[in-house]
Amino acid sequence: MAENNGQEQNKKKRGGFPVVLLLLIIIIAALLLLMNYLGLGFGGGKGSGGDDNASTVSSEERKPEDETTTEEQIKYIEVKVSGDKFSVDGEETDIKDIVGAVKGKGDNIIVNIVDDGAVNDSMEALRDALSEGGVKFVDPEVE
Repeated sequence: MAENNGQEQNKKKRGGFPVVLLLLIIIIAALLLLMNYLGLGFGGGKGSGGDDNASTVSSEERKPEDETTTEEQIKYIEVKVSGDKFSVDGEETDIKDIVGAVKGKGDNIIVNIVDDGAVNDSMEALRDALSEGGVKFVDPEVE
């Protein structure tokens, strides 16, 4: 009798495991469905509020009129200031020549000022000349 009683208790303990496992699987499935419905899931293709049926256009299929940017590429000219001397591409020059050369190349040029042990007055003179000439520049002290 005692053996039967022990076997009945083991059956009761084992009988609850499949029910708990089934409930766990149902809860996980419900959570996955809820996440998918809310858009939190496995990357179902909706993206940032986009349509999951959106068509994609390759760059070969894109027509030229689709291009909206017609800006020219911005070019940088490096002006190195050493002491009280100015150099562009390794050649020493003066401020007036720098401003004239940059303005002659167009509006898409930006002067990159490089301080190579420059005298403060030289840097200030270059900044003033570029500003007065309407030339865009990158100042190492501003960065």
